[in-house]
Amino acid sequence: MSKKSAHLYINPKGYPVTRHSYSGSSLFNDCNRRYFLERVAGYKEKALDRAAAMIFGKVMENTVTFYHTHGKQVETAWAYFCAEWDNFKEQELDYSKKLTSWEDAWRTGNELLRLYALRYPSLPFEITGEDNFQVLRTWEVFPNTKLAGIELYSYLDILAKLKPGRFPEAKTDKVILDMKVSAADCPKLVSLDPQLRTYSMVTKYPVVGFLWLGVESRVLEKGTEVTLLTDAGPLKKGSVTLILSTDFKEIPTKPESVYLSPTRETFKEFEKMPGRKLAEKEAKLNFIQKHGILTPVCDITRQTVEVRLAVINDESREDIKKQIEHDVIRIHNASEEDFWPMQSGVRYPHNKCTSCPMRGICTGNDELRDELLERSQEMVF
Repeated sequence: MSKKSAHLYINPKGYPVTRHSYSGSSLFNDCNRRYFLERVAGYKEKALDRAAAMIFGKVMENTVTFYHTHGKQVETAWAYFCAEWDNFKEQELDYSKKLTSWEDAWRTGNELLRLYALRYPSLPFEITGEDNFQVLRTWEVFPNTKLAGIELYSYLDILAKLKPGRFPEAKTDKVILDMKVSAADCPKLVSLDPQLRTYSMVTKYPVVGFLWLGVESRVLEKGTEVTLLTDAGPLKKGSVTLILSTDFKEIPTKPESVYLSPTRETFKEFEKMPGRKLAEKEAKLNFIQKHGILTPVCDITRQTVEVRLAVINDESREDIKKQIEHDVIRIHNASEEDFWPMQSGVRYPHNKCTSCPMRGICTGNDELRDELLERSQEMVF
């Protein structure tokens, strides 16, 4: 009789799964029942296929990859983005406050690509080729035990070369980067991110970080902070400044143009000027025309590109290693015992069930289940 191989669970196709991942640990620790419903039973949220932000983020990440693997040419990478994003032009997607339409996302993608190309030479890392992206690293969790064969799979978004002078104490020129396209702020406590800690543990590379492509609103108002994508007057491309006046506020200008403040001090001086009386309004208009830099809207952006790095120490790597081991044992045991308990919560601040796509199943509401979910036989790990 052949020996039964170790596995985490049996997937919807009936095959044993021996691959684990950071996302698997995260999902299991959030709720055992949801892990079972997604990974074992094969339920999938319908809404994910319509989330414009997620689709746009993936297209944008692929565009940055294309930029680096096809000669670092903005025009070529932009053609790639357009071809990919055009696939969703006629689809009914769920847009957000910062990505309000297909056209808005198209413009945001253009600005993010141009800004990234502008910022890249000054970033603290170098990407040398195609093999820097989606780098697979595996780690057998329990070799030579009854759970031998179960492996942690880690796909590193970017494994880049660190420029000299950064983190010499780490004694490495490798840096693991997680690329994100997000409307949220870039996290500051990089060394506490569990995904990056996991990647550091698997690779033994201590330097990690975020390559954060920030998606901002396209609304332009007086005082909005923007980055120049081309030179404008005394301001060089890449400069960050404030909008002194828009073309639809204090002063009429050319269509799709704004007045930029040459310095933050100039903007502060303008803000202090009174503007109630006619003479005061005229004085403000004269100030704008004298000091403001008339700039086409297509030459500025509110989008951001940010990099934050940190060093993961040995203690942190050992801690996440033990956590992964613990998770693998618990998932294996849950499968063996066929017991996947809910980690439910409906009261703030632990009210995660109120927005969970699996809530129709857990409450016995078949109609809600069918509204929110569909079943898949795809293997996810």
